[in-house]
Amino acid sequence: MEPLKLQGLQVGAPLTPAQARKLNGMRGTLRPYEMNDGSFIVLDVKKSLPEPVMQEVVASIGESDSSDLGAFFRKTDEASAKTGKTLIVVRYMSASTKDGEPLTAWMASSAATSFPGFNGGSAEEVAAQARAWADEQRDPAQMEVVIVPS
Repeated sequence: MEPLKLQGLQVGAPLTPAQARKLNGMRGTLRPYEMNDGSFIVLDVKKSLPEPVMQEVVASIGESDSSDLGAFFRKTDEASAKTGKTLIVVRYMSASTKDGEPLTAWMASSAATSFPGFNGGSAEEVAAQARAWADEQRDPAQMEVVIVPS
């Protein structure tokens, strides 16, 4: 039986199930990620999510109804746990201002401690605000801004 090699793994590289089991928690910030089709790829919680993972995260969060904040936050929490990253999600949605006024706009939300929330006229504007906030935090590389298209 050939030994399981974990040296030289690259973010986004495919893993066998045996490699994924061995990698789980054994290589610094590298983690196995199980794709929806049951395959595994390498991710690094200190680097941007590989494109296939980002696509799955966006699709999963996008399945939730933007008016059902409970479902939206559950999907976001599930994706955060699965990726090992704190997600800041930018999405067009409806909510209320601090004064109780209705607001429909591009908004950023996150379970990150003391996340202030942002809103604006475009996804890019709100994502830039969120990334600037993340960059000022103790561990900015662990945070990922995710834009869910409307």
